[in-house]
Amino acid sequence: MDAQGLEPASARPFGGRPQGFRSSAEDDRFVSEFIDSLFPVADRAEGIDFDAFISNPDVNSYPLERLTVPTLLIHARDDPLVRYEAAAEAAERIPDSILVTLESGGHLGLGQDERIRSEVDAFIERVRDDASLAMIEAGGGQPRPGTMQEGVGR
Repeated sequence: MDAQGLEPASARPFGGRPQGFRSSAEDDRFVSEFIDSLFPVADRAEGIDFDAFISNPDVNSYPLERLTVPTLLIHARDDPLVRYEAAAEAAERIPDSILVTLESGGHLGLGQDERIRSEVDAFIERVRDDASLAMIEAGGGQPRPGTMQEGVGR
């Protein structure tokens, strides 16, 4: 039991699995480890407050249109915790954003590891290429060796 009086087992229903989702043993292990990592809650109070803030329905009034950074949204249609439509609406409002739709996997993208990795890799590659092109167009020449544009962090 943590400082808030919650036990990890009481959080198991909130693992973000869609109703009727057939999970593998690996998925079950991942969800269990994920839920266990949330406890004790007292150690994560700021993060929980932040999650409550960003999942607030008032997010619809935030000026998402003013975002100027590359943005990738990945969302499953069967997410039982956050409506898919919210992600689609956000993607429409964020300039040049990319929405990757997963047909299944729930809130944690269960069973979608390869697809998610592939989409994130492609997004990073696109951002890197766009940054390199912008540097060249601005007269800055080629990226310096060892910079993000050259693949550091990949």
